[in-house]
Amino acid sequence: MAKKYDEREVKSQDSRMIETGIGSGLPARSLVINRVDMSTMTYWYFHLYGDDAAYFNVAVVDADDNPENGYDGSIRTARPLPARRYAMEEARQLEVMVPCGYIPPKRIMRTINVTAPVGVLHELFFDPVTVGSAVAANATNGVLKPSAFTDDNGASATLSSISYESSTVKMSLSPNDALDHHILDIIELDGAVSLSLDVAAATVDAANDTLSWSVSEQPWHDGDKLMVRIRE
Repeated sequence: MAKKYDEREVKSQDSRMIETGIGSGLPARSLVINRVDMSTMTYWYFHLYGDDAAYFNVAVVDADDNPENGYDGSIRTARPLPARRYAMEEARQLEVMVPCGYIPPKRIMRTINVTAPVGVLHELFFDPVTVGSAVAANATNGVLKPSAFTDDNGASATLSSISYESSTVKMSLSPNDALDHHILDIIELDGAVSLSLDVAAATVDAANDTLSWSVSEQPWHDGDKLMVRIRE
């Protein structure tokens, strides 16, 4: 028989730091943390906090709807993630606490180190939106971050816009030769590369620091959640 829930047990839990790592560009719902065969009188609810919490989801899975004989709780990615360090706080709330809205103050500080494959220069989020007749992301529309990076020569560079309009993909890049000998991969939610753009094949407008490519189909749409990988 499961023992009666005791609030003092929750309050006595120590806050702690846990670090883990995964690869960049993995499909949405890729496993980050898996807590197997947890056993409590009632289910834990997991809450994530912090600026990076939106990039992750939590889930509880139980085949027989009986928390006393074990269930699994996982943290998974909400989308493919560019390489960097992600940090968030996790709080745990037992099911019996939900009606009164009580969430114990103790937190688990989680750090997820996302690492890119060898040969990758830079990765960034790319969430395009409709901008006039184009579907684009830049500093003021959609999401294109982090846009600043260091090129192969150690110099600062900025990718300030990516757009699609009239069968053409256009990229604003300063300096416009910062990505010579590189390829841009557009990565979808399922981790698949839907478009690869070879910088060597681009039409360069040096006066306006833009590169452009002709494409046969529209490669993205308003509201897509994408990732860009720049590789050798």
